[in-house]
Amino acid sequence: MTKKVICILFVYMFIFMVFPCLTSDFNKVYVNETKTEGGRAAEAAVVYLDVPRSVLDCSAFTQKAYSDIGLSIPRVTYEQAECGVKIYDYEKLEPGDIICMGKGAEPDNITHVGIYCGNDIMLHSSSSRGKIIEVSLSEWIENGGYGTPFQYAVRVSR
Repeated sequence: MTKKVICILFVYMFIFMVFPCLTSDFNKVYVNETKTEGGRAAEAAVVYLDVPRSVLDCSAFTQKAYSDIGLSIPRVTYEQAECGVKIYDYEKLEPGDIICMGKGAEPDNITHVGIYCGNDIMLHSSSSRGKIIEVSLSEWIENGGYGTPFQYAVRVSR
């Protein structure tokens, strides 16, 4: 029984942690040439594509990507919304910026976060799709954020 459980866990880790990275359109996602902390966080985030939302919700996802590169950020959206310099112009975003979305710009109104990866790509834990996905940030903004509009981004630094 124990060997069976270990095999199941191994298969789960392989499918949801390794395989998504190999099957996603990796060329569309930012490849960090400058090795900035944000760029490294964006690269770390790509590994979690297709991981179920039940495993990583939006703020756990962003926290995990930053944790993977050795930076500690808060666990909840409204605290992540204040953990760095705010950028209100989405055209000035850099890979690794935390995209803050919600009904208003006050931190208590930020209800969803994602990670910008460059090239107009945002990764986030989608409630409608039930997993971490990549989307076009400009399309997200044009569509009003599908109920959780873009408010600003946060650039995290040490």
